Amino acid sequence: MLQKTYEVKNMSGIHARPAQKIAEAAQRYTDDVHFIKAGQLYNAKSLLTILSMGAKYKEKISVVATGQGAEEIIEEIGRLLCELKKS
Repeated sequence: MLQKTYEVKNMSGIHARPAQKIAEAAQRYTDDVHFIKAGQLYNAKSLLTILSMGAKYKEKISVVATGQGAEEIIEEIGRLLCELKKS
């Protein structure tokens, strides 16, 4: 299991458009991939679950993945989170 923490960069938080991109990226990954926010686990493959997380500007969220390719999916989701500041 690998884990990396990111800060939400967009002043609107994680809204529908980036949440969809994140879910689509996570769905391409065969093993488990989740977010952890305030000690609660959220399935990163589910658009609705990502939205229900309610990640706001400057909040810290962790991306956790298991299995082969875990590092790659964590980095891909990290890139998408960093792109949020542009959306």
